[in-house]
Amino acid sequence: MKAKLSALLLASILLLGFLASTGLVREAGAPAQPIIGNVCIADPTTANLGLTQTPPNVCPPAPGTTFNGPWTNVTSPTPPQTSPTQIKVGVYVNDSEAMSAFAITLIADHNILTPIDADLSGTVLVGTPTVLIKCIGAVLRVGATCDPAYDTVDTITFKATGGLGQITTRDITGLLFTATYNITGHTQSSGIPVNFQTGCTNTSVPGGVCITIISGVNENDQETAQNGFFNNNAPPPFISISANQTLIGPKTPPFTRNVTITATAQNGWPGFSTDSITFTTVASPGLSATVKGTNPCITGGTSCFVNVAITVTQAGSVTILGGYASVDPGTGETTTLDAPVTVSAVIPDFTMDASPQTVGPLLPSIQGTSTITVAPIYGFTGDVTLATNAVSSGLTAILSVLTITGASGTSTLTVNASAVGNYSLRVMGTSGALSHTTKMINVTIRIQISLSVTTVTVNPTTGPVGMKVTFTIVIDNTGSIPQLATVNALVGNVTVQFQNVTLPLGPSTTKLTWDTSGYAPGTYTVGAKVIPVSSGKNNGDGVLTPATFTLTAAAPTGILAILSENLSIILIAVIIAVVAVVAIFQIIRQKRKAPSTL
Repeated sequence: MKAKLSALLLASILLLGFLASTGLVREAGAPAQPIIGNVCIADPTTANLGLTQTPPNVCPPAPGTTFNGPWTNVTSPTPPQTSPTQIKVGVYVNDSEAMSAFAITLIADHNILTPIDADLSGTVLVGTPTVLIKCIGAVLRVGATCDPAYDTVDTITFKATGGLGQITTRDITGLLFTATYNITGHTQSSGIPVNFQTGCTNTSVPGGVCITIISGVNENDQETAQNGFFNNNAPPPFISISANQTLIGPKTPPFTRNVTITATAQNGWPGFSTDSITFTTVASPGLSATVKGTNPCITGGTSCFVNVAITVTQAGSVTILGGYASVDPGTGETTTLDAPVTVSAVIPDFTMDASPQTVGPLLPSIQGTSTITVAPIYGFTGDVTLATNAVSSGLTAILSVLTITGASGTSTLTVNASAVGNYSLRVMGTSGALSHTTKMINVTIRIQISLSVTTVTVNPTTGPVGMKVTFTIVIDNTGSIPQLATVNALVGNVTVQFQNVTLPLGPSTTKLTWDTSGYAPGTYTVGAKVIPVSSGKNNGDGVLTPATFTLTAAAPTGILAILSENLSIILIAVIIAVVAVVAIFQIIRQKRKAPSTL
């Protein structure tokens, strides 16, 4: 017995040593080695099959998945259906550290793959997941804002978190989210990439790749990234769907209509694909749809159909999606596709419109108007009762007509307010269970400022450098109140003097002085402009009313001025003095030459 125990103990020790050497067990307290996972782009149909493996493996081998799908909308070379075929692109995580949230941005050429949605169906996030940001083609669908640093018309940004405080297990593998694109173009033979965007910061993948996998302690897991491709240069076998009617009604609700949806084999369908089309529906509020018949249906290489019962309680639409998985005969790869058709339901109804939608700007207590137009559609004959809805505080709104008979007519909306500000309201129309409102009507009340320079004169109109010139500026205030403004005297476009003045209503005169010292002689264009000190519309900003002023050389000063003013007198005196000196000199000279009489 002791020998057997000893042998068992020895075997246990050897086994533990072997496991420790392989890393399958570790000493107590030893830190776990971080797992570097892989985030990849993969087809949902085939990637999900990898979850049944042990261990699970959902990412395709390098260089990644190549998707394929038909270009089928009305502008495509072969348009068997009116709406583009949709493609499903799965974003998966493979063998990663535990995670509680993610933030990922995909990018593909929107001329070929137009982004339309993303969803969390089947995500590995635990608890009740919450979408934090959904930005489709740079258009915000959920959350605070798109980021212009990486969100473009080519991208889908999707950020989500699991339940509060909940985290997955380690070695997590599975779907993060599914992106949906419309196939709206045809690629060249090289195809296009379906990648993860770059330019993000603090991510899980080096190089700014826009993949962030967050662990339970708000730290980023380490990941690698594997991109995908799309190439429909040689489209695969595919399915198109159509409806025997795309418009039901008009009829007063509630009512139900049956629509036949036909799936038609195209381009050699099924080929290597499984001949199975599963129909689902997406209905707008007030409508419901039930698929009847064999679902999934099998075309047998030709066609199959189902009936869809649509119940209508208000106008709207139902989109029927025929989902299938197409195998590319060239590559053997599978792409998950949806062929869509939309059926619209219409009911007798009425429309409402407001024109203009912007009233004003108005002066305080001055009335403005907008015309409310009601019109029937689809044979509606009921009367419509009008009322103002959500009138801003301080705004008075009155409708000239409160009941539009037969839903055909107009009513004048008159508005005014005593306080300056921006106001808004809608007009609501009701007829039985039907109700509609106009778009928002905006009303602006503000003080009107309108100042203009009417004349500018200068006095004198000519003079020497250094003299002072008086500007007489006439300004017309055609606004709503006396206005504080800055009046500027201009020489050319340069302000040489300005003054803040309160301009009364109507014309008024302001005088300013220009000191010409330091200016060179010449002819100058002079004018004026007026600028309101407070904000508001001003028709006279920068108005220049030209006049001219001629500046001559400066007048002499001091001894030069004395000499200048008496120049002729001095010149005559000098001439007389010179003549006198010459005469005296001649007299003396003659006396010296005369003989002496002694």
